Amino acid sequence: MFKKQLKTFLHDRKLTAAEVARRTGVPKQTLSDWLSGTQPRNMEYVRRVAEELHVTTTQLFFDVPQLKEDEKKLADLKEKSITLNSMQHYCDFFFGNAIALMHIVDLRTGYPNILSPSWEKTLGWPRSDLMKKKWIDLVHPEDRSRVKSVVQKNASAQVSICEHRLLQSKGGYVHVFTKLAVDTAAQIMTSVSLPSEVYQALSQREKADFLQSMGGAGPVQSKRQGLPSV
Repeated sequence: MFKKQLKTFLHDRKLTAAEVARRTGVPKQTLSDWLSGTQPRNMEYVRRVAEELHVTTTQLFFDVPQLKEDEKKLADLKEKSITLNSMQHYCDFFFGNAIALMHIVDLRTGYPNILSPSWEKTLGWPRSDLMKKKWIDLVHPEDRSRVKSVVQKNASAQVSICEHRLLQSKGGYVHVFTKLAVDTAAQIMTSVSLPSEVYQALSQREKADFLQSMGGAGPVQSKRQGLPSV
C-alpha cells in the first residue's frame, strides 16, 4: 500500500523522486527502494516526505476511503457465508502490501481463520505454521493475561487498542499496537496490528484515522500499559 500511495501522490503533484529527495534531504536511494516495494523503517524520512507532499503519514500508509470500502466488502462476504478459502484470497488481494497485520480468529478454537500476508513478513513464520498456532501462543508470555483480559471484556459494539509483543520465528519479539474487536455472536475476533515504531510516530489525529480506517465502531477503550524492554 505504501508503494502505491507514494507513486500516486508523486504523480498527482508532478514530482519525481529526485526532486523530493533534494527538497527533503531523504536519500534518493531510500525513495527508490520505497517505490520498488520496500517498507519504510525510518519514520523521520516518512514524515519529511509526507510534509513535502502535503499529506499525513497515515495517507501514505493507508488509502483510508478504500480500506473502509474493502472492509465493508469483507464483512459482506462473511455475512453471505462465502468460504474461508475465498475470504483468504480476498484478504491477500486487498492487504497484500499493507504493513498492518490483520487476522480473524475463531474464538472457539483459538486458531486463525484469516491472516494477511504481513504476518509472514513481520514474524518470519510461513503461513502454514501460523495457521497451526493459537493466536495467544504468538503473544509474549508476560503480555498474555492482559491481552486475554481485553478480549474477554470486549462486547460486540466495543473496540480496544492494546500494546503487546508478538513472537518472531527467530526468537525475538516485535512490539505492536493492536486494535481488537470481538463478535460474541459469531465467536470470532478481528484484529489489526501496527508495529510500535509506526504507531508511535503517528499524531493523535493520525491515530484516530487509523482506528476509523480499520472499521472501528462503538467506543474505543485504551488498554495500553508500559512494556518492559526486551
